[in-house]
Amino acid sequence: MNPRSPSRITGPPVSPDTLPLLRALSEFFAGRSVTAYLVGGSIRDALLGRRPVDVDLAVSGDAAALGRELAAATGGSFISLNEAHAAARVALPEEWGGQGGPTARVMVDLATFGQDIALNLARRDFTIDAMALSLDDALANRPRRG
Repeated sequence: MNPRSPSRITGPPVSPDTLPLLRALSEFFAGRSVTAYLVGGSIRDALLGRRPVDVDLAVSGDAAALGRELAAATGGSFISLNEAHAAARVALPEEWGGQGGPTARVMVDLATFGQDIALNLARRDFTIDAMALSLDDALANRPRRG
């Protein structure tokens, strides 16, 4: 398996409705020195300008521990999805995400990506699942693909 390095592509900007949520998530992870990438359907929805119902993130840290911290920091609910594969879900409260944030409850799914996001993407089986967009790039409207 020889994954390509992430490269820049151009695309439509992330929906302005999504920015408060992504900004709040970016600040949360940056405050913990964690790199976080939107992955899969979350990128599709962002590029299509859809307001998120769920946000799929690959993170450089322990997804379960980060999920618990995110739930505690937001008043959300933590759900362990798969401890063996370091996957967790946080049901954010409706009002979280800053002014203009989500009006419906948003689910944030977290998975640890390991040493290299490109290797993680290469293991995914669907094209839409093999894309990643760092939260920083999403906020700067600079998509990446793996």
